[in-house]
Amino acid sequence: MARKKPGNTPPPASTDVEGWRAAIKARQLPYFRLEDMIAAIQDLKDVDEQVKSKVAREVNDRFFRILRKAVGRNHPNSGEDIIHRTIYKLFEAIGKPNSNDGRALRKSCYSLIKLRMIDAIREKTANAARQKISSRPAKRPMTKRRRRT
Repeated sequence: MARKKPGNTPPPASTDVEGWRAAIKARQLPYFRLEDMIAAIQDLKDVDEQVKSKVAREVNDRFFRILRKAVGRNHPNSGEDIIHRTIYKLFEAIGKPNSNDGRALRKSCYSLIKLRMIDAIREKTANAARQKISSRPAKRPMTKRRRRT
């Protein structure tokens, strides 16, 4: 039996709780597009926490895989701080569906993931540069030396 490719399986409607329950039970979440799962999280606000948390876990895992491939291990802490900061920002946007990022995640989330990753890298390098400057020891004031006689 040939394995289905992600993105080819039609997902349930974003407001269909029973459809999402059936998809979770049939283990079909890995085959749905990321944008469809994000729309479901945003539309299933107060309906069923268990369904929403399982879909959110799948979205989180996908975010992590995408970012792990994109963020180099040459950053401090192998880039883990950058990845977690980016995922936090993305989930903030998912929680605010009327924000610009919240609407963009429903349409094409991969470009927004890359954009937020770049922002996190810039923020991390700017903070590292600031810490490096502030951790330098203060220069002692110049004093006149006494000559030996």
